[in-house]
Amino acid sequence: MRVLILTQYFTPEITAAPLRLHPFAKGLADRGHEVTVISETPSHPGGTVLPGYGGRIVDRRQLDGFRQLYVATYASPRRTAVRRLSSYASYAGAALATASLMRRPDVVLASS
Repeated sequence: MRVLILTQYFTPEITAAPLRLHPFAKGLADRGHEVTVISETPSHPGGTVLPGYGGRIVDRRQLDGFRQLYVATYASPRRTAVRRLSSYASYAGAALATASLMRRPDVVLASS
């Protein structure tokens, strides 16, 4: 089964979403499912892209048997309401654009 997981925050960020979803994605992959996770390029909570990430529109990696796609988004260390909304909107647009270019999944799990 092809599974697509959409989550703004993912490994290596330390928030609730990656702590739940990374083991879930790994478990599905271990059972033979084709899993893809689309998240933003890691920049939480500081608002700056973590070293070793970024520089590409889509950064493709393999993690624990599943495919991880980090998409470029708006990130800013200054946290105003407009900048937070810009970050959320840029992730939604980038994730939608990336997912639309992929083979259609059987299941989509979206985490907010």
